[in-house]
Amino acid sequence: MRTNKTLLKIAILEVGVQDIGGGAASPVLADIMKAMPTVAPTTIMLITTIPTLGQVFMSFLFGRLVAHFRKRTLFFLASAVFLVAGTAPFFLNSIVPILITRFVLGLSIGMFVPMGVSDSLINI
Repeated sequence: MRTNKTLLKIAILEVGVQDIGGGAASPVLADIMKAMPTVAPTTIMLITTIPTLGQVFMSFLFGRLVAHFRKRTLFFLASAVFLVAGTAPFFLNSIVPILITRFVLGLSIGMFVPMGVSDSLINI
């Protein structure tokens, strides 16, 4: 099977960058606390920890998904979900939808992590 080396390099880079997506909100927690004074600070701190729960959940399911779907399809699905769930909180003004989108972001990251440590990227 012939692989496109440029596409492979981009895919590897994307998988590596996705891994830091869950903690990217840490620097703005203080601003979020100021913008939402009625929300408990511990609830706002969930913005950085909820993605980890999604990662763990999806990491367990990824093996089953790979058995039913092509790895390339899962890669592009995870990329699209990461893009949507990563930008959605910017447009939201309530903590519950923000936490839900952060969990979904964690699900997409949970798809990328197993791809990065397996041979999944080689066959994209």
